[in-house]
Amino acid sequence: MIAAIALAALIQEQPSLEPVMREAERAGFSGVVLVARRGEVLLHRGYGLANRAAGTPFDRASLVQIGSNVKDFTKVAIYQLVERGLLSPADTLGRFFGDLPAGKSGITVQQLLDHRSGLPHGVSGERGDEEPLTRDEMLARVRAVALAAPPGTREIYSNAGYSLLAAIVETVSGMPFDEYVARNITDPLGLRDIGSHLRNFDRARIAHGYGGGRDYGSVLDQPHDRSGHLYQLRGNGGYVATVGDMYRFYQALRGDALLRDAGHRRAVVDPDRPGVYAGSDMVSFFLYANFPGAGVEILIGSNSREYMGNRLMRELLPALGIRFDGDRPEAATQVTSPLLPRIPDTPVGRTVTAYLEAWATGDTAVMRRFFTEHGGTGPGVPSMETRLSRYLDMRGRLGRLTILGAREGPDGLIVVARAENGDELQMTFNVDPEPPHRLRGIRVEAGQ
Repeated sequence: MIAAIALAALIQEQPSLEPVMREAERAGFSGVVLVARRGEVLLHRGYGLANRAAGTPFDRASLVQIGSNVKDFTKVAIYQLVERGLLSPADTLGRFFGDLPAGKSGITVQQLLDHRSGLPHGVSGERGDEEPLTRDEMLARVRAVALAAPPGTREIYSNAGYSLLAAIVETVSGMPFDEYVARNITDPLGLRDIGSHLRNFDRARIAHGYGGGRDYGSVLDQPHDRSGHLYQLRGNGGYVATVGDMYRFYQALRGDALLRDAGHRRAVVDPDRPGVYAGSDMVSFFLYANFPGAGVEILIGSNSREYMGNRLMRELLPALGIRFDGDRPEAATQVTSPLLPRIPDTPVGRTVTAYLEAWATGDTAVMRRFFTEHGGTGPGVPSMETRLSRYLDMRGRLGRLTILGAREGPDGLIVVARAENGDELQMTFNVDPEPPHRLRGIRVEAGQ
């Protein structure tokens, strides 16, 4: 999940960051932090444990999961192929993959890049990232899955779209995706600490993820072959990296080392616009934040669900003299709609209200009835037991919800709520716009 957050920055005199970090570590933060101002690194340190069982502390050499920030490498790869004349943003899926239904063969590369293909978030089954999908299996799922919207009409965040982009990179370049990234992006910059299985990383350097007392291990434990992750993650996630190498990658996008065209570079990360680019599986969390008005960049890789990197960023900003307004994870290019005091009485709003009313009961029988009557159906939809298990896990962590308001967002109806544990939540509901307005998915972002 990548989010570019519109922010307003104000430069003030900078106090020390160490008091903030000491308090964050006491409160449960564990990870690596890098803060730079106008190219000067002010802080680059590890805090807490990367592997609790082994007692391994975080340090600069620790490899953290970068989640959806892998998509920035996919974007660079696509635009490099465009600059080499091997690809056009206007090319359609029909050029690369045969036997696609008419409604999908016309989806363009640009629509995939912009999350405007109409494809849903993913096409994996109930096991999600743990389900092994070969290229052919991924394409079969894409052929079968229903579009969430006509191509080009709505922004719908799609991991599946980026798996398709990775497959396009492989088709055009003639090499596996990870090999392409290594040869054309990371190795030319001397960045040896970014990647997945191709790098043969020392596993002792890789941070494990933790949440609710559980050790989630490393993302490199997910299904893969010799060339990298399979297509449930290829091109959309699955990498580990040092925070230092990720900083150098984003610095390279400020010049022409990777992309000659400034427009292509801005399509990956615009250095002149405030933004936060983040990825998370709701356990591990990575973010790159850019505040050009203050000349500040922040990178955080964290490994604990109980204190994720977005929360730490909010703690650091006042110490850096940065004031921000409305830290909402809509894209910076989107004009955000006002926060309404209540969920709208529309067909989509009524589905969302029904979900929240079922949530409030804490009763799995009530939630089962909701999913039976209002849940999405078709390929890639989790089983009822998986849905109920996820509900119980999230309900147990968050408790009761106090609804603060709602707004229309680029991915669906957004509900802002305060959880019983004190977290402020943003819940994005993807509901079919056509009757019977079934709930296709929910994205939950939390922080204090």
